[in-house]
Amino acid sequence: MNGTARAPLTSADATEPSTFDEAPFYLRRLREEFAVRRRRNPRFSMRGFSNSLGLSAAAVSRILEQKRVPSLKTVEMLADRIQLGKSERRAFIRSSIETLHRREIDTLCTPPEVDAIENDEFSVISDWYHYAILELTFVEGFSPNPHWIARRLGIATDEASTAIRRLIRLNLLRVVTLPGGERLVKTGEKLTIRDKSKTSAFLRSFQKQILAQATESLDRTPIDERSMTSLTVAVNPERLAAARQMIQEFTRNICDLLESGPQRRVYQMSVALFPVDRGDSKDG
Repeated sequence: MNGTARAPLTSADATEPSTFDEAPFYLRRLREEFAVRRRRNPRFSMRGFSNSLGLSAAAVSRILEQKRVPSLKTVEMLADRIQLGKSERRAFIRSSIETLHRREIDTLCTPPEVDAIENDEFSVISDWYHYAILELTFVEGFSPNPHWIARRLGIATDEASTAIRRLIRLNLLRVVTLPGGERLVKTGEKLTIRDKSKTSAFLRSFQKQILAQATESLDRTPIDERSMTSLTVAVNPERLAAARQMIQEFTRNICDLLESGPQRRVYQMSVALFPVDRGDSKDG
């Protein structure tokens, strides 16, 4: 889980050692436990730490990165796994519950935010693998090493290195320092284009890349690892706006379903709805 590679993405300016300065007690205690075990055994890894806690490496990383607050059941298990005393256990669990409640209040009081990028920014990252790299950061065993990323996505190492630098420059990725080393972290949960009134040449190119990947997947990916569904239907054009809204809701629901539990692969989902006829003929 820890990144060991030297790469152009790990500059001093990009690291954020202060990320955890005001961390709640349960988080400080987990980091302290990991540090103690590392001192005892310098080869002790984040994966080994995760196994000892009874969680996946991805889940522990998200907790340490403060991107996830453990549930009451999970935090009680963690307290047992690191063998806390009575008073320390109480403080450990209380701090997690308080953090979870603050997150819930913030969510209720703050409208959900979506990172919106301008069309000119999208033009810089219009190749599909930029977004695959963002999601790859959540996958178990992720490494910030461009060679690892390139092998995983089937792209050139130079493409991976350049993409990482672009994503950091646009503040879509950042580098944080964790007990196990430096790690790339996606800065936002959602990403969209601000101006949806028109389809730019770069957006059309991106969509064509996705369709091309779907075509390649028909031959490359086993049928039990993919889903290809199509439907030809006569439609009422006045229902298209409602259909687009339903597609967006369906896509969000699928996303929530697939993101639950350990994340081991990066998938692309594309829903296309378009006419196959030429419309009404004026010539009769």
